[in-house]
Amino acid sequence: PILSALVSVVEKGGGRPKPLYREKIRGARQGSRLRMRKTLGPYEEILDSIRDNLPEDGIVVRDVTIPTTTWASRLIEVTAPRQTLHSVTVGIGQALPMAIGASMAVDPERRILALVGDGGFLVNMGELAVVKEEGLCLTFVIFDDGGYGVLRNLQNEVFDGRKIGVDLRSPDFVGIAHSFGLEAVCVSSGEQFNKALKEALDSNSSWVIVVNLSLIHIS
Repeated sequence: PILSALVSVVEKGGGRPKPLYREKIRGARQGSRLRMRKTLGPYEEILDSIRDNLPEDGIVVRDVTIPTTTWASRLIEVTAPRQTLHSVTVGIGQALPMAIGASMAVDPERRILALVGDGGFLVNMGELAVVKEEGLCLTFVIFDDGGYGVLRNLQNEVFDGRKIGVDLRSPDFVGIAHSFGLEAVCVSSGEQFNKALKEALDSNSSWVIVVNLSLIHIS
């Protein structure tokens, strides 16, 4: 009954939003985004680099990791359906195979950017072989904080700093990518990230960009 009533109102030309209401919503959105940006620190340069370098029809695939569940999910703008892919649960590791699937399903000219943590990348790292064998053009950004950052934060909050099973000894992600025949680089600043991302997205090769979070600083 409720939906039928709403449809009836719309068909009669009623229920149009008032201009003032739209302005309030627009202002609330802009204010929220500005407040979020002020908390980003060096991530702000990374966000701006993604916005400036990723084509308008580019696809963003998000794993579950601190950067993607805080600022990336809120501040990377989406202008069309199916332009962002992410898990509806809190499981990690799906970004790599999801990015592969997206690449094989769309026009090969479209650029696909996968954002993933170091722990999540390790889950399905062997799928890089598929990327090479299929000749796909993907860009993976690994946010390397040496562990399962989300779980680490939860344990710090709940257990007064006592941690178990959340710290990892990160492997040589650049060397691993090279062993699969992919281009790769490790960056430690927004300036370096911007240069690497531009080169990756302008190329016809797959890239792995490792963001070393223990070293990153504002350029």
